[in-house]
Amino acid sequence: MPETSAAAPSETPARPTAAAEGIVPPYKKGDALLQAEIDTLRARELKLESYKAWETSYCRLGVLVTKTYIVAAVFLQTIGAQRPLVGALVPVLGYVISTLTLPIIRRWWVQRVYLKRHPHVHAWLEEYIEEGG
Repeated sequence: MPETSAAAPSETPARPTAAAEGIVPPYKKGDALLQAEIDTLRARELKLESYKAWETSYCRLGVLVTKTYIVAAVFLQTIGAQRPLVGALVPVLGYVISTLTLPIIRRWWVQRVYLKRHPHVHAWLEEYIEEGG
């Protein structure tokens, strides 16, 4: 009987693919169902990119600042506050400062808190960056 060679202990076993695990059904090249799913994913990705672009745009910031200022000024005028137009700047400036510092705080939190709690994500992220992602 021929001997079967065992894998060397230093070799790491290959990760099973999603199709091999039964998560994703196997597709053949040119499969219409596969192409439809790819198109759906691309459309979703474009939609998410547009939402992200809006969320981080200066246009959105300007609209929210303007609306906040108007509402605060009208409120302060209604309650008879002195200098309502100047007083309305306080919530606007608070919003602008908090909005501009959030990306810095988010990066700090991801590096110092999230990645320490989820080391598997950290390993994936390093692998992703190495691959040029």
